[in-house]
Amino acid sequence: MVMSTAELLKKVRKIEILAKGKSREVMAGAYHAAFRGRGMTFSETREYQAGDDVRDIDWNVTARTHVPHVKLYEEEKEITVVLMIDTSASGFFGSTVARVNYIAEIAALLAYNAIRQQNRLGAIFFSDKVDLYIPPAKGKKQMLRIIREMVASTAGKGGNGIEMALRNLTSIQNKRTVCFIISDFIQDHYEIPLVLASKKHDIIPIRIWDGIEKKCPETGLIRCFDAEQNKWIWFDTEAITETTEWHQYFQNFELYFEQAVKAAGIKGLTLQNGNDYLPALLQYFRKR
Repeated sequence: MVMSTAELLKKVRKIEILAKGKSREVMAGAYHAAFRGRGMTFSETREYQAGDDVRDIDWNVTARTHVPHVKLYEEEKEITVVLMIDTSASGFFGSTVARVNYIAEIAALLAYNAIRQQNRLGAIFFSDKVDLYIPPAKGKKQMLRIIREMVASTAGKGGNGIEMALRNLTSIQNKRTVCFIISDFIQDHYEIPLVLASKKHDIIPIRIWDGIEKKCPETGLIRCFDAEQNKWIWFDTEAITETTEWHQYFQNFELYFEQAVKAAGIKGLTLQNGNDYLPALLQYFRKR
C-alpha cells in the first residue's frame, strides 16, 4: 500500500527523532572515534630531519635538490559514508517487526551520526538490482532524503543485488568510503565483489536475521507466498524433513556470509530483527 504524503512525512519525522535520541544517548562518541581520520592526504615536503621515517622520503624531490626531503601528510577530517540498503522482498517480512523497518532505524541512526560529524553521506538501495543511487552530499536535507526513500521503498525482487551494489560502489566511488551494507544477506555469489570492494573501501556488513529462520512454527500445513519468487507454495510445518530443510536453507546463507566476510578480511556484525541494536553497535565501534 502506498502511503500518503502526510503519512510519509510523519513516519520520516518519527524515525528522525528516534535516531537523534539514540545518538545523544551514547552513540556519537563511539561512532566518531571509530571513523575519524581514516586516511592521509599529502600536504607538502620538507628537508629530512633525524628521526624521520625513511619510508616517507620523496625521492623525486631528493633527486632534484640533492638534499633528502620527506613527504608530510594531513589527516583527512572529512569522511564519505555510503549506506547500502537492502529493499528486496524478504526484508518486508518479520516475526516481530518487518525487517525493513528495523533496517530503516539502523540506517537512520548511522545517517544522523554521519551528518552530525560533518561527513558526506550517500546511499545505494538495491533488491535484485541497484534500484537507486544517491550521490554523497552534506547536510540535513541529504539525511532526510535518504530516510524518506527508505520509508517510501516498496519490495523489490530477490536475487544477487548485493553483488551488483558492491560492483556499483567500486566503479563510481573513487575516493575511499565507509560503506555500511545493511541486509538480511539471504543471497550468495557476492564473496568476490566483497573482497574487491574491501581492498578499496572500509566495508561494514550488518546482517539482520529473524527468529523464524532458526525455528519454523509448527502449525501444520500452511500456504506461503514467496515474495522474491512471486509464487505461492504449500509447506508442512510438522514434517521433520521439511522443517530440517527450512533451517538448513537459512543456515547455508549464514555460513556463506561468515565465509565471505572472512575472505574479505573484515569484521561483520549480526543483529536479530526486533532486538535492541544499540549495545551491539556500540561494542562493534569501540573495538575499532
